[in-house]
Amino acid sequence: MNDAAFKTTSKSLVTALGGARAWAAKPKLATALLGSALGFLLVGCSVTDTTPTGLVCSASINAAENQAKSDFGTTEAPSFSVPVTALGGDVSTFGTFTVNGNAVYERYSPILTGGSGTSAGRMDYGSKATLPIRRAIVQVMSGSTPVASGMTDDSGDYSISTTVADGTTLFVRILARSTTSNYAADGIAPNNCVGGGWDIRVVNNVTNNAASNTNQSLRPQYALESSTFSAPASGTVNRAQMVAEITWSGAAYTARAGAPFALLDTAISGLETACQGRANISFPTVYMNWSELNTNTSGNRYDGNISTSFFTTETSALTANLYILGRVGVDTDELDKHVVAHEFGHYLENKIYRSDSIGGPHSSTDSLDTRLAFGEGFGNAFSGMVHGDPVYIDTNGSAQASGFRIDVSATPGIGAARPLDDKGPWSESSMQYMLYHLWDQNSQSFSRIHNILENYQKPSAAVTNGLTFAAYYAQVYGLTSDDLTSTWSGAGFLSSPMNALCTGSCAATTPVFSPFDLDNDLGFNFAAGAGVANERRYRQNIGSSFPAAFWQIYRPLASGANAATAHDQIALGSYPLTSANLNKFGLHRLYTVTATSTSTTVSVTSLSQGTETCSSNDLLDIAAYGKGVLLAADEATSGATANCPRVTFCTTPGQTYVIDVIGFGPVGSYNLSVSP
Repeated sequence: MNDAAFKTTSKSLVTALGGARAWAAKPKLATALLGSALGFLLVGCSVTDTTPTGLVCSASINAAENQAKSDFGTTEAPSFSVPVTALGGDVSTFGTFTVNGNAVYERYSPILTGGSGTSAGRMDYGSKATLPIRRAIVQVMSGSTPVASGMTDDSGDYSISTTVADGTTLFVRILARSTTSNYAADGIAPNNCVGGGWDIRVVNNVTNNAASNTNQSLRPQYALESSTFSAPASGTVNRAQMVAEITWSGAAYTARAGAPFALLDTAISGLETACQGRANISFPTVYMNWSELNTNTSGNRYDGNISTSFFTTETSALTANLYILGRVGVDTDELDKHVVAHEFGHYLENKIYRSDSIGGPHSSTDSLDTRLAFGEGFGNAFSGMVHGDPVYIDTNGSAQASGFRIDVSATPGIGAARPLDDKGPWSESSMQYMLYHLWDQNSQSFSRIHNILENYQKPSAAVTNGLTFAAYYAQVYGLTSDDLTSTWSGAGFLSSPMNALCTGSCAATTPVFSPFDLDNDLGFNFAAGAGVANERRYRQNIGSSFPAAFWQIYRPLASGANAATAHDQIALGSYPLTSANLNKFGLHRLYTVTATSTSTTVSVTSLSQGTETCSSNDLLDIAAYGKGVLLAADEATSGATANCPRVTFCTTPGQTYVIDVIGFGPVGSYNLSVSP
């Protein structure tokens, strides 16, 4: 396949950089229809490609505000309000009474096997736990009409005042959904989210209804229903405990109603973890799409072909959606609680914090784009924080008897042939270790991590990566707080220079913390010379050596011409040129530009790669970002800017912007220009 064809079939900036991002989980290692026998009830069945012409920059761009306007706000579900018409008629014929009850769900859990390495997990079908259904919507139903509603507490208890005609036939419905705009503490720990709001809906994405593809509210919601009872004139109705059962027969599930509630329960735990940082977070609506038909093949996600469990946003409203695998004998992730928490962590990054991750396939042995490495490291670390367990287990295969594990508390690089290859912001192993260790050292509280993510990294001009996070953490809490110094710089840990977090020396009387490392402490540390102790290879273990400038995360650009350095090249190390490797380090080269005018132009003016000219092929694209928001992009496939892309975008003098030059094949060097 030639380079032009390769690009056309493998990427688009609109989706890969600025649009609805898909966040891949760990690569899946493996290769029954929904029915009443299983105990389920389902209810209720642009960014411009090139620099804009006639650009008018009459006002400064506040990227953080733009993101807030598009991404935030919890929507209450009007379908859960009690219809006024239900109380019509002669009030003397109506009785007011209370419906009390309790709801629980059953689950199996993944466990470690006796194996070693990463292939050491399976689902434990020898025992199952019974847990409360927490904060789920409860409806007292008369036929298809809800006549009263409420919410279970954290013990699964509910108590709902109801007014209907005496003798009305009723039943109780528990939805795998939690909705509130102002959560009140129920006295049962944890209660971190007091005053917060959310709307979490566990739905079936396989609907055979094309309208539900773009309208998530049409996707059937999972629910549990009781037997019927007659409404009394007054007093209390105490209902028997409702159980969402799950039973594995040895080859298949004979009951699986607990699965949607297991998903809801992990989401509630995820909320409570985030609320350790701020109680009254308003979490935007999130759909948790799960079906027994969701499998690891690619194709139409609304037919169940979701490839892997992942997070994405959908439609112009950027509605949050998790897709979770559920195909028996292939991969059932609803009970792999770390997998679910990982994807929920991506939802938090996207909607509450900020993530610049470019997504795509990845593994713990990859040298990744630093944005992706941080995002995946955060997802893994967050799963350990949510469950208070650092060992991430993902089961799969026949009878879910296979799987892999990741210990996010393990020091990266231990036992590796080249231990430095798992160090630094290019490694998701390093990023998960850093975040989990900081959480653990801060009395296992998410409060400080939340503060940095929400109040410092989110509005930063820098991209979201480990360098940004660590620099702000040091600025706010100090270099030695929560063991940051030894974690970041200590031998056997991340082995990264402390001065990377500062402009100049961090040992200065008043250090100046910076997320850009413009003096390239990281690069000089990891490329100290072939064969020396600090040398880092690319690709890990088996790749080539590169000079310090190649490892520099950002190159600062000056006004006018900027001649090529070793930073200004597109290289894959020993990675093959495939669509799966477009997110590896060396294919996205980052730059900083400090604006001097209300409009700025950055362009690639020439390149050196064989006989290539600016218009002969399409090896380079370019994008400009302000505080994480895509401001302009040039991904022309032909013409004068195909190989020499150019962007012009509105700027505020004195503010710093990030430029991303994206490669789709090796380029030996290229020159850049900034105007004015």
